[in-house]
Amino acid sequence: MTLMPDSSNNSSALNADIPSAGRLLSDPPGEVLKRARQARKLDLETAADQLNLSTQVVQALEEDAYEKLPSPTFIRGYIRCYARLLKLSGDDLVRSYERVAKAQQPELNDSAEAPEGKPQKIKKGWIILGVLFVVALGIGFFVSSGDALKNAESEINLEADTALEVEVEVPEVIVESAPEVVIDAEPLIEPAVVAKITPTIVSKAESNIEQKNIEHKNAISTEESVAVVSFAPITTPITTPITTPITTTEISVNAELSTLTMVFSGECWVEVWDVTGKRIYANLRNAGQRVSLRGAAPIEVKLGDGSVVKLAFNGSPVLFAFSKRTGVAHVTLGE
Repeated sequence: MTLMPDSSNNSSALNADIPSAGRLLSDPPGEVLKRARQARKLDLETAADQLNLSTQVVQALEEDAYEKLPSPTFIRGYIRCYARLLKLSGDDLVRSYERVAKAQQPELNDSAEAPEGKPQKIKKGWIILGVLFVVALGIGFFVSSGDALKNAESEINLEADTALEVEVEVPEVIVESAPEVVIDAEPLIEPAVVAKITPTIVSKAESNIEQKNIEHKNAISTEESVAVVSFAPITTPITTPITTPITTTEISVNAELSTLTMVFSGECWVEVWDVTGKRIYANLRNAGQRVSLRGAAPIEVKLGDGSVVKLAFNGSPVLFAFSKRTGVAHVTLGE
């Protein structure tokens, strides 16, 4: 929503609703910011959009809910940007915030220190019970160790007795099994001997003519078998290992990091993210300070007041635009 500065009635009403310096210091900063925003007829979403902040952050500022916001350095930067948007004094609002923050600290300390009386008594009782428990454990261990020694001695005696019994029984098993193997093996040899002798006895009883024919046939068969054996070469397949060239490829990963340099001529909060979306830097810087960062591009930079910052990316100066009303700048480098 835009303002109409030409209307005299609106300007007078606006000046009436803008708080004075005394009210800036006496009232909480969140209430002052909320009234000033409503006086300029800006809704919460429009103010957050112009500040480049989320509506939750702006709402937390107006409700003085500082526990929902980051560190105090960021809170001071947010208050200054919001005051610049609403044409208020950022220094007065920051002093008011510091006063409220100091007032909230004693309440937290009192609530944390209140329940210290009773736990001390409870701790003493627990210590006594712990000592008694340790003593009982020691007595139980001493008694159980004596029983364990007796049980161990009885187990050793039993193991010795069983070992002697086993050594006596082993020779009896070996003596009984040896003759059985020899007796069972003898019948296996006799059929083979009889089978080899019987053909020779039958062949001797035949006539001389038949014997010659048989010998002649055997000679022919042996010659044929020899010929077959001699002229039938046995070929064995020769397998040669197949070697395939193994090619290795090296993948070169460009792990170069980009360099970002920021020089500040005034107070400004800054946040920086790398290509993975990880926030690599966040702080509030003052005039005369210089910050150098290294990260994987593209790098996103968010500045609270771009008019007081000079950027250089990989040694080269960077020109960027920023809001004339709030000074907030959002820059992407290395795309």
